[in-house]
Amino acid sequence: MAGATDACGLVQGIRTRNQQMSSRFWSIISSTPEIGCGDKFTLWCDATPWGTLRHHRLSTDQSWSKNYIESTYLCPGIRQRFFIGGLAHGHRAAILTAWNPRSKRLPSWINQKRQRRSVARLHRHRFPWRAWCGRGDWWEESLWIPGISLAEAYRHARQWQQNAFIYLDGHRVWLIYCEAVLGSVWKPHG
Repeated sequence: MAGATDACGLVQGIRTRNQQMSSRFWSIISSTPEIGCGDKFTLWCDATPWGTLRHHRLSTDQSWSKNYIESTYLCPGIRQRFFIGGLAHGHRAAILTAWNPRSKRLPSWINQKRQRRSVARLHRHRFPWRAWCGRGDWWEESLWIPGISLAEAYRHARQWQQNAFIYLDGHRVWLIYCEAVLGSVWKPHG
């Protein structure tokens, strides 16, 4: 279960590097290795402010999680397709968007305006590439941000009221849920 070890190390690294983060806990979701990319996913790590790490099963029957998990993530500049729990092929990046906050569809012109503001803020420190993510009739313009830290990507996703975002750690593609979403599903113990 190398994935579980990697995820726990990732969470510990985030907490060590960024103690001032205001979230109650972090959660990282990836496919279960023994069954591959299917309909069962494992919540590998749940790090509370007290440092406790847990292992939970997560069903994809939740509509807000199913869209993320079943989506394809594309960056034309990379010419690869990425999937949650799949290989990152050496890429270290985040895929972020300002579209459809809290997974509520907005008119296209509002989404485009939000995305332009997001790009302007990111351009101060980075050069994001245009990316796309989605499935079926739900596709969103996104940004591929190479080299961004997980903590910085998390702050950006929260700023634009996203339920989750995609993080590539060089090895795997992770789905990182923002605290506000999982707070209604998972309660921290202790």
